[in-house]
Amino acid sequence: MAFLTQSRFPTLWKAFQFWIGGSMDKQRLYGSLLDDPKNVLEVGCSLGNTANVFIRREGVRYTGIDIDQVVIEHAQRAFRDVPNAEFVCEDLRAFAAREQNQGRFDHVMFAGICHHIDDAMVVELLRAARALLPEGGRVVVVDPLIPRQQDSWMLRTYMKHLEQGEHLREHEAMLALIEQLPEYELVREDTTFVGAMPNSWFKVARFGIYLLRPR
Repeated sequence: MAFLTQSRFPTLWKAFQFWIGGSMDKQRLYGSLLDDPKNVLEVGCSLGNTANVFIRREGVRYTGIDIDQVVIEHAQRAFRDVPNAEFVCEDLRAFAAREQNQGRFDHVMFAGICHHIDDAMVVELLRAARALLPEGGRVVVVDPLIPRQQDSWMLRTYMKHLEQGEHLREHEAMLALIEQLPEYELVREDTTFVGAMPNSWFKVARFGIYLLRPR
């Protein structure tokens, strides 16, 4: 188990994400993928380290969900004065099963969560998210990928020594998981780089991008 985790040292972990983990680049990337959002759910929101990109948009209501009670309590304190944000500690499957949440969100974000869970759980959570979407809604999946040989040595070193996800996948493996979900149409798939530090001066990860539209 890694020593520096979001649950053990939430404040230190959030600082690490800002200075080394690419939080600013991730915010820019996530924000660019949402089409006129009104109600956004971020699955695996952690401490809310990328929540600001949604909260700062005029007219957007943001909900973060995570199963880690420690990080949710931290986020609730940090954003307690933000009226258009809420943080919920609950399993997504139970959350999606509740009638008041069905059809509630026009965008459901899986931002950097899939590489922490196995294939079966990825499929199960994506399937559960379908109930949360109205007609015209979107699921947006953004996740780090296994480095390629042609990627920079800095990127490969970062991913080898600092990435804590135990289920990193190739881009093709992510596509294969999505193909198991007939309830969605894949409308975009792509890869891009995410840089570390606020000015993004070196790249620390290659991310896969997958936009899904409910059938």
